[in-house]
Amino acid sequence: MREKWLALVETAATQAGFFTSAQGKAVGYDRKLLSYHCRVGNLRRVSQGLYRMVGFVSEQDDDDLVRVLLETRDRDGQPRGVLSHQTALDLHGLGDVFADHYHLTIAPGVRKKRIDGVVYHTGRWDRFDVTPWRLGYVTTPIRTLVDVGDDPGISTEQLTIVVQDAIERDIISPRRLEEVASGRLKESLGKVLK
Repeated sequence: MREKWLALVETAATQAGFFTSAQGKAVGYDRKLLSYHCRVGNLRRVSQGLYRMVGFVSEQDDDDLVRVLLETRDRDGQPRGVLSHQTALDLHGLGDVFADHYHLTIAPGVRKKRIDGVVYHTGRWDRFDVTPWRLGYVTTPIRTLVDVGDDPGISTEQLTIVVQDAIERDIISPRRLEEVASGRLKESLGKVLK
C-alpha cells in the first residue's frame, strides 16, 4: 500500500499537488480508496475527478493554473484547450498586462464544464501555434500577439508595449510579425517601428 501512495505522491508532486482520478486509478487508487483518503484528511476533492494532496506546498505560484489545465482535460487525459491571450503574455513575460482571469482557448465544438475564473476563447491551433508548458500547452509568442491583437480587452497602448517588448527582447522579429499582423496589431507594430 505504501508503494501506491508514494507513486501517487510522485505524480502529484509534478502537478502542484494535484492529480486526476484517472491518474490515481493508474497507480492503484480507485474511487472508493480516494473517497476514504478524503474522509480521513489525506486528500481534498477539488472538483469532479480532481484531487489535491492535503498540506502540499508548491514551490511555484501557479497552482490555480495547474488546476485549470487538469480540469480541462478529456476523459483520456488529453488537453482540450491551450493557455492563451493575457495568460500567455504573462507566461512569456511580455508587457505588463494584468489579467484577473486565466485565458484558455478551446477548439470549436468542445463542450466542457465552465470553470470560475477562466475566460474561454474559441479557436483552432496546430502544433506550430503552441509550445509545451507544464501539464499542457501555451500559445507561442507570435500566436499570442495575433490573439491579443484581436482582443478588445487589451488597449492599443498595452498592445504597443507588448509588441515593443517582444521585438526588443528578440522574441519575435519585426519581419515575422509584419507577415501575420493585421488590424490593431499592425497599427501597434507601425508605432514601434517608427
